[in-house]
Amino acid sequence: MSMDLANRIKTEAKKLKITQIMIANKVGKTKGAINQWFTGRSKPNKANLVILAEMLKVTPEYLQNGEDKE
Repeated sequence: MSMDLANRIKTEAKKLKITQIMIANKVGKTKGAINQWFTGRSKPNKANLVILAEMLKVTPEYLQNGEDKE
């Protein structure tokens, strides 16, 4: 399941040219932590998921389960 989340994060970030460093700076995490989100080794907590969704211009639900993109 987290691999689907990772793929959606990567896809949406790439569309908007948002880098892992930009995300790390916004959520206050290291680039290494963000890389784990991109590779599916870990998932963002709810608060960071909301921030990430705002950055990627999608809903948190879309990132989590692929539904309700806007």
